[in-house]
Amino acid sequence: MGEIEFASNSLQEAYGFGSETEVGLSNMVNAFIAIDDHKKAKDYLVVFFQKFPTSPKAHAASIRLKPETMSVQEIESAIPEDLRENYEVLLSLGLKAKRLKDFNLSIKYLKTALESGSELPLVKEHLLACILEKYAVNFRVANLRLIDEETESELNEALLLTDELLSKYDKTELNSVTTQLYMNKSVVLNLLGHFDESLKEVNKALAIEPSNPKVLKQKGLIYVFEGDTEEAVQVLEEITNFSETPDVPSLLSEVYSKRGEFDKAIKILEEYLSSDLDQYFRNQSLGFLLELFIKTKQFEKVDELSKKEFKSNQIFDFVSRAHIARFQKSDIIASEILIDAISHVTDRTTARERFLLAEQLVKSNCLNLAIELFESIDDKTLYSPITIRLARLYYTVGRKGECLKLLQGLREKRGVHDYASSLEVSIYQEYGDYERAKLLAEEYLQSFSASISMKIRLAGVNLRLGFTDLVDTFLREDIEVDELMSDEFHSYLAQLMARNHREKLFKICYDYRRNHNDGEGHILFTQILLQFPLNEFECNPPTKVDVDTVVSFKGERGQSFTLVIEDRPKEELKENEIDTTDERFEIIKGKSVGEKISLPNSNVTWEIDSIANKLLHAFHESQKKCETLYVKDAPFKSFHVDDLPDFLNQIEKEGAGWQENFDLAKQQYRDRKAPLGTIAEMFGRNPIDIWNQFIHIENVGIQSSLGNNDELKLAIDAIEEKNGFCSDVVGLLTLFELDLGNVIAEFFGKVKIVSSTYDLIFDYIEENKIFSTRAQTTDKSRLELFFEFVRENCEVLPPQLAIDMNSNEKERLDELIGRSFFDTALLAKETNTTLLSDDLAFRGLIYQEYGVEGVWTQSILRYLIDNKKIDRGFYNEKVLKLTNMRYIHTAIDDNVLMLAAEKANFKYEFVFSSCLRFLTGKISSQNSSLLVAFGFLYRLWLHPEAQIKDKHNLTICTITTLCTDRVIQDIIEGLNYLTTLRGANDRSRSIDDWVYRRIKQEVKDWKKIYKITG
Repeated sequence: MGEIEFASNSLQEAYGFGSETEVGLSNMVNAFIAIDDHKKAKDYLVVFFQKFPTSPKAHAASIRLKPETMSVQEIESAIPEDLRENYEVLLSLGLKAKRLKDFNLSIKYLKTALESGSELPLVKEHLLACILEKYAVNFRVANLRLIDEETESELNEALLLTDELLSKYDKTELNSVTTQLYMNKSVVLNLLGHFDESLKEVNKALAIEPSNPKVLKQKGLIYVFEGDTEEAVQVLEEITNFSETPDVPSLLSEVYSKRGEFDKAIKILEEYLSSDLDQYFRNQSLGFLLELFIKTKQFEKVDELSKKEFKSNQIFDFVSRAHIARFQKSDIIASEILIDAISHVTDRTTARERFLLAEQLVKSNCLNLAIELFESIDDKTLYSPITIRLARLYYTVGRKGECLKLLQGLREKRGVHDYASSLEVSIYQEYGDYERAKLLAEEYLQSFSASISMKIRLAGVNLRLGFTDLVDTFLREDIEVDELMSDEFHSYLAQLMARNHREKLFKICYDYRRNHNDGEGHILFTQILLQFPLNEFECNPPTKVDVDTVVSFKGERGQSFTLVIEDRPKEELKENEIDTTDERFEIIKGKSVGEKISLPNSNVTWEIDSIANKLLHAFHESQKKCETLYVKDAPFKSFHVDDLPDFLNQIEKEGAGWQENFDLAKQQYRDRKAPLGTIAEMFGRNPIDIWNQFIHIENVGIQSSLGNNDELKLAIDAIEEKNGFCSDVVGLLTLFELDLGNVIAEFFGKVKIVSSTYDLIFDYIEENKIFSTRAQTTDKSRLELFFEFVRENCEVLPPQLAIDMNSNEKERLDELIGRSFFDTALLAKETNTTLLSDDLAFRGLIYQEYGVEGVWTQSILRYLIDNKKIDRGFYNEKVLKLTNMRYIHTAIDDNVLMLAAEKANFKYEFVFSSCLRFLTGKISSQNSSLLVAFGFLYRLWLHPEAQIKDKHNLTICTITTLCTDRVIQDIIEGLNYLTTLRGANDRSRSIDDWVYRRIKQEVKDWKKIYKITG
């Protein structure tokens, strides 16, 4: 009800009751207030108080005349205490609070007025109007749809009030009031997301007042939110006078823009801006006009606007200036403008301004500043577009721990959400927390059962967790692969490959090649058939024409053509394809090579030239097309890091070939300047592959320790102080090759490993699987046995520290030393366990950077034998294995060397030579080598099973090895000294004197062989 109408009615009521009555005076005061004649209103109020000093109506009227400078609390304190609960006083206090934009206080007074027993529609109308105005001006609710429980409750209360008022007014002649109520209800329903019901109510309002601009605007807004721009335009274009709806031009312009009608969008704004506008709506229209000029690349118009407008320090102008700078390719200036704008953000900065500024900060890649602004207006307990945006920004800037915390909190409070929960699953997968990923994916599918994307993710998780039956069940389902995203498609193929669903894999890849006649399609199909070779039957050409064959024909004059027989609907057929209902198929079905046929609509007699298997024919075609798609050199993966600069600079030297680079990398590893994981990262190789290569290279091996006593003592202390081990993949490979799983588990518990190490092994096995032509996997490979070893003896954990650190920084470190290695270090630190790694350079780096203490496998064996957990024979066997795998610097003694000789049947074979090599000058100290060698030679010559000639050969080899990389004379003197010293000490055992004499003679013989004098 309008103010003038209210005044008129009040005056009529006043004359009806008499101007000297309490009701009459009240109405007279309120009437003059309504028509803004405060002087007369005050005059009547004086009379009112004189006649009725304790009247609630008089005090209620006086509240309306209080100056704007007085707070509601001050006004209330001046009211007699016994009148403060009177509904008329409460109503006036509520209206006063509403005028001061204190909507919560206003709602409180109005609700109290209703609770005091007042059932007047007027109180309900004001309460309804207050609730609506509260949220109409609330950018967070009206635009961002941040609707929490309290807001939802008040909006539902507004719906009840609307229905109550409609029930009173619906059958009266108050059409304008009824129209407003229907529109109010539509607004509330729209805010709550009930679009269909909202549209129904606004149509009721239009049935009463078809040309009401506010109602038309509301209907247009409903269509805008639903994305129906066609209907939105039709409705909004009916509004011709914008005086009551000053934001419609911007709204209509936005709709035109979404429809690509930029000329219309610009025209309506330019015309509107030429009129006298409120500054708020003028700024809004200018901002969108600027955006349109930029979108349509109208450089002169943008320049003209920039010279005339956007000069103040208001946030809106900062945003516009930054937008212009970025359009003019001045990105740095745009960022500087926005950073300056941040300094102008205060407590009075509106949510709308913060949002607009945050949007521009995102576009200028100032993401962390944008996050701060979004956080200041968001409610992280709600699923809303801005909350989802915030989660994505956390993820983008590497704050994945915060992203995960936000998503977890949302799900626990609000349940599963389509996008948010999908992102949460992705993060769990990314950090290797497959158990949580599985649980959440299953929960997700209970709500979104049709999500093929999540089913593929769940199958991938189940595959890694070993739930192969669940994977097979999913893979037997038929899905529309054409609807999959690229990463989902390739993930699905990987699952089919891993579970050996050969027939389905062929069909999908054949169809993909058929529908994507490009390089990717041909390469994919070729790779699949190379990995899953066709069996003997499939490779032999079919003898008869049938479905899934390719038939080539030749004519009498050399003409030729080919038909592919497909079992698929006719509408899906491509060029040169026919289905089984085709007349030509009926003619050629069952025919053989050499048979002649006549085809419909052809006068030529055709001869069947060849019949091929469809898959094999496609493979040969794809091979030909792939010849130009491969490059000669494998890509070299390079990156820049602060550490290891010399190494990287040499590796990235311009003009160096792949082999030259790899040789340099091996040298750096051998010199302990680069961890094995770094080498693997740089060359795009799996660390298992690098390990396997290095243990077979004579001068490289695995650099596992320094080989000194100080290092061993520190390792023993670490084993005693910590609780178990956390191993990298090199440590795991060592434990597996030495078959130490049960031993470690018995004395230290299961070895902890990170999920990325598990993935490393899983992926390497999948990449190296060999499939037979009968679609059966071969016997278990060494790798598969290794995988079983890991599953039985390890506890797989995701490192929480990895989630908590900035993911961009983590990715940098992952690229430096390898993700699985860095994750292992984090888990060791997190669980207070000892890092187990036979990569010396890695252990040293992690200890220096993160203080994580590490050990290697032989140090664990030494701890076990020193504490009488294993016997000497067991220890010797394992140490010998380490030497055979070229683990540098494995400490050996004469017992290990004798074991190697016995296993070699006293011949100079690998098992012995690889162990003996550890006595060379580059690997061991001179004194320790002399003692080990002399002890071995003494036992060798006493050994009853060795032949004299073999003893002589091994002695010569041992002396030669001792002299390698050393001063020969020092070694000769050392052996002679030990022979003399031991011989003197063992005089009581004269029976062995011949051994010392023999060793001396062997030294002389060696000198003669190599012509050593002196």
